[in-house]
Amino acid sequence: MARSLFDTPPFDKTSRNSFRNTLEGFEIPDDSRHLNASMHNLVHRYLNGTMSLVPTAANDPIFMLHHSFVDKLLETWLQDHSEETYPDSEQVHPAQRAQAYMAPFLPLRTNNYYWGRDTQSLGYSYKKHSLHHPGAGKSVTRQDAGFLEESKASGVQWQWPVLGVFSIVLLCVSAGAAIKCKDKIRQRLQDSETAEKQTEVDYRSNNLYAVWIKERNGNADKSSAADAASSGASQETGFHQRGEEAAVNVEIPL
Repeated sequence: MARSLFDTPPFDKTSRNSFRNTLEGFEIPDDSRHLNASMHNLVHRYLNGTMSLVPTAANDPIFMLHHSFVDKLLETWLQDHSEETYPDSEQVHPAQRAQAYMAPFLPLRTNNYYWGRDTQSLGYSYKKHSLHHPGAGKSVTRQDAGFLEESKASGVQWQWPVLGVFSIVLLCVSAGAAIKCKDKIRQRLQDSETAEKQTEVDYRSNNLYAVWIKERNGNADKSSAADAASSGASQETGFHQRGEEAAVNVEIPL
């Protein structure tokens, strides 16, 4: 907390007299020469397990407790060094420069935007620590009275952007679900039609069906022939009867 500069060149883990690098744990005190890291880093290594690995550290619930305290230390230092500015140099990593956005947090704000804002304007605050920090400079005591009013007046209004993003996501999910259901219904209809056609093909290709068709056609032919023969016989009988009648009715003059 006694460091007067937030950061110094080259703005990495080799920086000296840097509050950032000291809090991070790379600027190791002279009496800790047997440690590979201290401060923030040492807590991760001490807890071991998932907390000791960068890709998995945030999976441990203690991660939130640990980093909340780191944030409290930063906030206290900022109160005591209000004249300090955010480092703006080509040596700073592009993602951490003053005008770089803190993606993916919404609404998008630059790193420099948050530099001059206290935690109370962002909607939260820390209880004042009871221990005195020698050499920390003047400490600004915050009053809880009027906290909500001040936060509402000067803080970032998160609820509307969050509500907007949530509504868009919900709309997209609903539209996707509707399209998926529609595709499923169409697919089921197509599958049903395909199954009906396949069933028709299956029973038409069955050997028994072929035999039945053949027998049915044969019976139909025989029935037609019998009907034709019966009709012919009836016509011939009619001709004979009409001939006999004609023969009987003929008178031959002598």
